[in-house]
Amino acid sequence: KIAILACAVIIAASGIVGGTLAYLTDKDLATNTFTVGKVNIDLDEPDWNDTTDGKNLVPGDTYSKTPTVSASEGDSYLRVKAEFLDENGDVITDATRVNQILKTIRYASPALSEGTAYSLTSLASVVTVNSAFTYDATRNASAGIRYYNYTAGDNVFNSTDGNVVLFTNIAVPTDFTNADIALLGDFSVRLTAQAIQTSHVTANTSATDD
Repeated sequence: KIAILACAVIIAASGIVGGTLAYLTDKDLATNTFTVGKVNIDLDEPDWNDTTDGKNLVPGDTYSKTPTVSASEGDSYLRVKAEFLDENGDVITDATRVNQILKTIRYASPALSEGTAYSLTSLASVVTVNSAFTYDATRNASAGIRYYNYTAGDNVFNSTDGNVVLFTNIAVPTDFTNADIALLGDFSVRLTAQAIQTSHVTANTSATDD
C-alpha cells in the first residue's frame, strides 16, 4: 500500500510539472493602442483694454476691437455666441436696443481707423461681422443672444484657417442724437467661441443653444 501511494504521488507531481511546461512552451501577446483626438480653440481680443476702452462713448468715437478665434488642434464646426448685456449684466431683451448696438459694431478689411469719426452713411457699406461667419437666424429666442456660425470654405475650422476675426471696430456714428445715445445706453458684449469635432457630427446638428 505504501508503494502504491508513493507511485500515485509521483504521478500527480508529474502532472503538475507537465501542466506548467505546457503553459511555458507557447504564448502570444496582442497590445491595442488608442490615441485621443481633441479640439482646441482660443478666443482673444488683442486690441481691447476693458479698463480704458469704450468708456463714455460719444458720437464719432471709433475703437479697434478684434475678437479673434484660432485653432491649435482638430477639425471643428465653430460658432461664436454674442450676448448683449445691460449695465446690470443681464441679457438685453429689447430688440430695438440690440439693433442700436449692432449699428456700432463693424467689420472692415482693412479695419476702420481708430480715432476717426464716421457717419451712419459711411458706415452703411461696412458689414457688421466678418463674411466668414453667418448669423444663425433660427436661434433667436432672445434678441440679446446671437450666434454666428463659421461658414467659410467647407464650414470646417482648423489650424490652417489661421486667425479669424469676428469684427474689427466699435464705431458710434457722428449723427447719433441724444435720443440715439440714450437708447444705446451702457452695455457690454460677451463673446463665447464654441467648437465641436466634425467626426460623426453633421453641420446642421453640431450645436445646441447652450
